[in-house]
Amino acid sequence: MPEKFTAIVPVKMSQRLPGKHLLKIGSKTLIETVTERLSSLCNVEVYSRIDLPVPHVKDSSENIMQLLSSLSKLYGKFILVGGDMPLFEVEDILTLISNFKGVTTVPRHLNGQLEPLFAIYSGTLEPGRNLESMILSAGARFIDAGLFSPLAFFNINTMDDYKKALRIISLQGAESGQGSQYEHEE
Repeated sequence: MPEKFTAIVPVKMSQRLPGKHLLKIGSKTLIETVTERLSSLCNVEVYSRIDLPVPHVKDSSENIMQLLSSLSKLYGKFILVGGDMPLFEVEDILTLISNFKGVTTVPRHLNGQLEPLFAIYSGTLEPGRNLESMILSAGARFIDAGLFSPLAFFNINTMDDYKKALRIISLQGAESGQGSQYEHEE
Protein backbone atom coordinates (compact mmCIF):
# COMPACT_ATOMS: atom_id res chain seq x y z
CA MET A 1 0.00 0.00 0.00
CA PRO A 2 1.40 3.42 -0.92
CA GLU A 3 2.32 6.00 1.70
CA LYS A 4 -0.79 7.94 2.84
CA PHE A 5 -0.98 11.55 1.71
CA THR A 6 -3.43 14.37 2.03
CA ALA A 7 -4.54 15.67 -1.35
CA ILE A 8 -5.31 19.36 -1.59
CA VAL A 9 -7.65 20.61 -4.30
CA PRO A 10 -7.44 24.40 -4.73
CA VAL A 11 -10.43 26.21 -6.20
CA LYS A 12 -10.72 29.87 -7.13
CA MET A 13 -13.09 31.96 -9.20
CA SER A 14 -12.38 31.50 -12.88
CA GLN A 15 -12.30 34.68 -14.94
CA ARG A 16 -12.63 32.81 -18.27
CA LEU A 17 -15.29 30.28 -17.23
CA PRO A 18 -17.10 31.36 -14.03
CA GLY A 19 -18.71 28.45 -12.21
CA LYS A 20 -16.60 25.86 -14.03
CA HIS A 21 -16.11 23.70 -10.93
CA LEU A 22 -19.85 23.07 -10.86
CA LEU A 23 -20.13 22.03 -14.52
CA LYS A 24 -21.20 18.43 -15.01
CA ILE A 25 -18.90 15.70 -16.27
CA GLY A 26 -21.29 12.78 -16.60
CA SER A 27 -23.53 12.96 -13.55
CA LYS A 28 -20.99 14.70 -11.29
CA THR A 29 -19.52 18.17 -11.13
CA LEU A 30 -15.86 18.81 -11.95
CA ILE A 31 -15.01 19.23 -8.28
CA GLU A 32 -16.86 16.02 -7.31
CA THR A 33 -15.07 14.10 -10.07
CA VAL A 34 -11.64 15.30 -8.91
CA THR A 35 -12.25 14.75 -5.19
CA GLU A 36 -13.85 11.32 -5.61
CA ARG A 37 -10.99 10.06 -7.75
CA LEU A 38 -8.44 11.32 -5.20
CA SER A 39 -10.36 9.95 -2.21
CA SER A 40 -9.71 6.39 -3.34
CA LEU A 41 -6.04 6.95 -2.35
CA CYS A 42 -5.84 10.02 -0.12
CA ASN A 43 -7.51 12.14 2.47
CA VAL A 44 -8.89 15.05 0.43
CA GLU A 45 -9.28 18.69 1.45
CA VAL A 46 -10.77 21.29 -0.89
CA TYR A 47 -9.47 24.82 -0.29
CA SER A 48 -11.80 27.25 -2.00
CA ARG A 49 -11.98 31.00 -2.47
CA ILE A 50 -15.59 30.61 -3.63
CA ASP A 51 -18.65 29.02 -2.06
CA LEU A 52 -19.13 25.40 -3.15
CA PRO A 53 -21.84 22.82 -2.45
CA VAL A 54 -19.14 20.36 -1.30
CA PRO A 55 -17.24 20.36 1.99
CA HIS A 56 -14.35 22.81 1.78
CA VAL A 57 -12.01 24.99 3.78
CA LYS A 58 -12.32 28.73 3.13
CA ASP A 59 -9.15 29.87 1.38
CA SER A 60 -8.24 33.45 2.25
CA SER A 61 -4.82 33.40 0.60
CA GLU A 62 -4.03 36.06 -1.98
CA ASN A 63 -2.50 33.65 -4.52
CA ILE A 64 -1.39 30.06 -5.09
CA MET A 65 2.09 30.73 -3.66
CA GLN A 66 0.68 32.02 -0.39
CA LEU A 67 -1.68 29.03 -0.24
CA LEU A 68 1.17 26.55 -0.86
CA SER A 69 3.33 28.22 1.77
CA SER A 70 0.53 27.99 4.36
CA LEU A 71 -0.25 24.39 3.43
CA SER A 72 3.42 23.39 3.69
CA LYS A 73 3.45 24.57 7.30
CA LEU A 74 0.15 22.82 8.06
CA TYR A 75 0.70 19.47 6.32
CA GLY A 76 4.46 19.15 5.75
CA LYS A 77 3.81 17.18 2.57
CA PHE A 78 0.75 16.99 0.37
CA ILE A 79 -0.45 16.22 -3.13
CA LEU A 80 -1.87 19.16 -5.05
CA VAL A 81 -4.35 18.59 -7.88
CA GLY A 82 -6.20 21.44 -9.56
CA GLY A 83 -9.96 21.40 -9.10
CA ASP A 84 -10.36 21.82 -12.86
CA MET A 85 -8.36 18.70 -13.85
CA PRO A 86 -10.99 15.92 -14.04
CA LEU A 87 -9.38 13.56 -16.57
CA PHE A 88 -6.45 12.18 -14.57
CA GLU A 89 -6.45 8.49 -13.65
CA VAL A 90 -5.85 6.97 -10.21
CA GLU A 91 -2.70 5.44 -11.74
CA ASP A 92 -1.39 8.98 -12.33
CA ILE A 93 -1.57 9.68 -8.60
CA LEU A 94 0.18 6.37 -7.91
CA THR A 95 2.91 7.37 -10.39
CA LEU A 96 3.36 10.65 -8.55
CA ILE A 97 3.54 8.88 -5.17
CA SER A 98 5.94 6.19 -6.39
CA ASN A 99 8.33 8.89 -7.67
CA PHE A 100 8.23 10.90 -4.43
CA LYS A 101 11.62 10.82 -2.69
CA GLY A 102 10.92 13.16 0.22
CA VAL A 103 11.19 16.47 -1.66
CA THR A 104 8.78 18.53 -3.74
CA THR A 105 8.09 16.47 -6.86
CA VAL A 106 6.76 18.12 -10.02
CA PRO A 107 6.13 16.63 -13.47
CA ARG A 108 8.10 18.39 -16.22
CA HIS A 109 7.63 18.09 -19.97
CA LEU A 110 10.56 17.73 -22.36
CA ASN A 111 10.13 21.40 -23.32
CA GLY A 112 10.64 22.40 -19.67
CA GLN A 113 6.98 23.18 -18.92
CA LEU A 114 6.08 22.28 -15.34
CA GLU A 115 2.81 20.85 -14.03
CA PRO A 116 2.68 22.56 -10.60
CA LEU A 117 -1.03 21.83 -10.12
CA PHE A 118 -0.40 18.08 -10.30
CA ALA A 119 2.49 17.64 -7.89
CA ILE A 120 3.63 16.65 -4.42
CA TYR A 121 4.90 19.46 -2.22
CA SER A 122 7.13 18.74 0.74
CA GLY A 123 8.93 20.80 3.37
CA THR A 124 8.47 24.46 4.13
CA LEU A 125 7.73 26.49 1.03
CA GLU A 126 8.38 30.20 0.84
CA PRO A 127 6.60 32.37 -1.72
CA GLY A 128 8.77 33.52 -4.60
CA ARG A 129 8.30 36.03 -7.38
CA ASN A 130 6.28 33.36 -9.21
CA LEU A 131 5.27 29.74 -8.77
CA GLU A 132 8.18 28.37 -10.79
CA SER A 133 10.75 30.28 -8.72
CA MET A 134 9.06 29.02 -5.55
CA ILE A 135 9.33 25.44 -6.81
CA LEU A 136 12.98 25.87 -7.81
CA SER A 137 13.93 27.40 -4.46
CA ALA A 138 12.31 24.42 -2.72
CA GLY A 139 14.91 22.13 -4.33
CA ALA A 140 12.24 20.31 -6.30
CA ARG A 141 12.75 17.00 -8.01
CA PHE A 142 11.37 16.89 -11.54
CA ILE A 143 9.92 13.76 -13.07
CA ASP A 144 9.14 13.06 -16.71
CA ALA A 145 5.60 14.19 -17.56
CA GLY A 146 5.59 11.38 -20.13
CA LEU A 147 5.13 8.88 -17.27
CA PHE A 148 1.52 10.03 -16.87
CA SER A 149 -1.60 9.30 -18.90
CA PRO A 150 -2.12 11.61 -21.88
CA LEU A 151 -5.00 13.46 -20.19
CA ALA A 152 -3.58 13.71 -16.67
CA PHE A 153 -2.83 17.43 -16.97
CA PHE A 154 -5.89 18.43 -19.01
CA ASN A 155 -7.61 21.31 -17.27
CA ILE A 156 -10.81 23.13 -18.05
CA ASN A 157 -10.40 26.88 -18.33
CA THR A 158 -12.77 27.81 -21.17
CA MET A 159 -16.06 26.61 -22.63
CA ASP A 160 -14.06 25.11 -25.51
CA ASP A 161 -12.01 23.09 -22.98
CA TYR A 162 -15.22 21.88 -21.36
CA LYS A 163 -16.72 20.83 -24.70
CA LYS A 164 -13.48 19.05 -25.57
CA ALA A 165 -13.57 17.19 -22.24
CA LEU A 166 -17.14 16.08 -22.91
CA ARG A 167 -16.12 14.82 -26.38
CA ILE A 168 -13.17 12.92 -24.90
CA ILE A 169 -15.40 11.29 -22.30
CA SER A 170 -17.97 10.38 -24.93
CA LEU A 171 -15.28 8.80 -27.11
CA GLN A 172 -13.83 6.87 -24.16
CA GLY A 173 -17.24 5.39 -23.47
CA ALA A 174 -17.82 4.52 -27.13
CA GLU A 175 -14.39 2.85 -27.48
CA SER A 176 -14.84 0.73 -24.37
CA GLY A 177 -18.37 -0.31 -25.35
CA GLN A 178 -19.32 0.01 -21.70
CA GLY A 179 -20.20 3.66 -21.42
CA SER A 180 -18.04 6.30 -19.84
CA GLN A 181 -16.24 5.90 -16.52
CA TYR A 182 -17.85 9.25 -15.65
CA GLU A 183 -21.41 7.97 -15.83
CA HIS A 184 -23.13 7.32 -12.55
CA GLU A 185 -25.00 4.08 -12.04
CA GLU A 186 -28.36 4.69 -10.36
